[in-house]
Amino acid sequence: MYQTLAERPLMTMAMLGIIVAACVAAWLKTGRRDVLIAAIIGACLIPAAGYLADVLVTDRERIEQIVYEVAEAVENNDVDTAVSYLRSESLRRRAADELSRYRFSMARVNQLRRVDLIKNSFPPEAEVELSVKVDVSERSGALQNVRVVRRLVLKFVKVGDGDDGNGDWKVIDYAHFPITGGADSYSTQFSGANAGY
Repeated sequence: MYQTLAERPLMTMAMLGIIVAACVAAWLKTGRRDVLIAAIIGACLIPAAGYLADVLVTDRERIEQIVYEVAEAVENNDVDTAVSYLRSESLRRRAADELSRYRFSMARVNQLRRVDLIKNSFPPEAEVELSVKVDVSERSGALQNVRVVRRLVLKFVKVGDGDDGNGDWKVIDYAHFPITGGADSYSTQFSGANAGY
């Protein structure tokens, strides 16, 4: 129910609307005061459900936020912010080295293909696949202001404040490839160094 309320508030609000309409119809037919009170309470819950959906942030929504925050940092050529979402120092160095070779004038998430929360993992883990579009130039090279579309796969782990679930998500590994087909000369593979996070 929590996930439905947080991620699909319109569905929750529509269900409450149906209940309210049924209570109003029953009240008009029977004149019972308790049915009218139920309709009023249900009507008050509709905006409350919308408010709660804005306030509650699920793991899936937080991961999506991070993906868009990283895209914004890459577009602004803010390497420090972009790599701050990575868990290990070796992964941050790898990404910083890769990003510093390029100058980005645009970086967008084309499509967030999937956000898979891995069941029964402790600490919680997730895998995300997305396609990105960038306008990029090599800082030293022939590639200048070229639009590139890539497929990116990110592996996340939730780290932080112990058992209370109030941690945040960090990337523990990533790889990128052409949008279709196998690896090319610009592709990266998973580092495999995420076993200890």
